[in-house]
Amino acid sequence: MTSGTVLVDGVDVREYRQKALREKIAVTLQKSELFTETIYENIGWGISGASEEDREKRVKEAAVIAQAEDFISSSPKGCQTAVAERGMSLSGGQKQRLSIARAVVKEA
Repeated sequence: MTSGTVLVDGVDVREYRQKALREKIAVTLQKSELFTETIYENIGWGISGASEEDREKRVKEAAVIAQAEDFISSSPKGCQTAVAERGMSLSGGQKQRLSIARAVVKEA
């Protein structure tokens, strides 16, 4: 088959402006890329223009949805635990959960 359409919110993607389409989509890759920051900063990376209170709430909610809250709460400093370069201090599953939480927090 070589025909068809891809719809986002019922609209053909070809009808969107590129920026508007990108705001509606969040991607998480199989190989997660994490930053040498805290768990909190890795999840909240995509949040802009939010108060610190709202940011904390969204990060926590995203961690719950991504089923990352158990390993985060058992980490030495919780969300303030440092992540080693490229996430080397975390298991593959933990990295994926943080990556999923980052996508969820975007609210695409």
